[in-house]
Amino acid sequence: MRFLILLLLLSQLPVSYAQHLSCKDVVDRMIKAIDETKTLSFNFKQLARVNNSIKKSEINARIQVNPRKIYIHMVYPKERIELLYNAEKGDKVLVKPNSFPFISIELDPYSNLLREDNHHTIFELGYTFMGSVIKQAVTMAGKDFDKYFECKGTVNFEGRDCHAVVITFDEFKFIDYTVKPGENLRKIAQEKKISDFMILENNPKIKDFNDVKPGQVIKIPNGYAKKTILYIDKEHYLPLMMAMFDDKGLYERFEYRNLEINPKFPETEFTRNHKDYGF
Repeated sequence: MRFLILLLLLSQLPVSYAQHLSCKDVVDRMIKAIDETKTLSFNFKQLARVNNSIKKSEINARIQVNPRKIYIHMVYPKERIELLYNAEKGDKVLVKPNSFPFISIELDPYSNLLREDNHHTIFELGYTFMGSVIKQAVTMAGKDFDKYFECKGTVNFEGRDCHAVVITFDEFKFIDYTVKPGENLRKIAQEKKISDFMILENNPKIKDFNDVKPGQVIKIPNGYAKKTILYIDKEHYLPLMMAMFDDKGLYERFEYRNLEINPKFPETEFTRNHKDYGF
């Protein structure tokens, strides 16, 4: 009788208490949470290594995943800059500069002006791209998951309990790659789930992300990072901190604060006339 009562009590406990989550369970839940995220609002702090120095940036962002809609308000280092992208309105980014000519202009999202010293385009903001990187790492690890992924217990990040997950890829290195017709660095990186900025920095003869031609042999990393550290929130299973390291040390670090998951945005949200925007 006591055994039956114990079973009944355990069956009514939350999953986190009723069973121990393996590291694979934690990562799978994170991937599922990313796939189920439709809209986001957050403060985003980034550290990124550019020309061997660490640069800081901070933005406030609102995102709709599909169709892609993005609003960015720069907090640091170039305050008051705003960017707006709405896939339903065209393929340009509306930019409000904080300097002359002080009028909003439209730019190609892949232009050098928007990519200057930025590891990513605005389209990698949020969780979708990094989620695909981690998903590929899980697939490549296969049965050797525990060789590459390790849970390091619980950490507290900004007052929230998080699973600390470390992904170690000791095989990280740069390899030769022959450019195919129609490819640029961005397309290569998207297919391989690697960083196009890292490719650019490690090929000094390449001037920009489009400066390659078919048959050209370049150096690319064989993975996104040598080591990745994730702080995955125990409540909603989205990562609040991601730090990526290459063979030189810290490559980039992302922090998500004031995160709102699947907020309902008003109809005017991703239009230039929205009341909170300054276009």
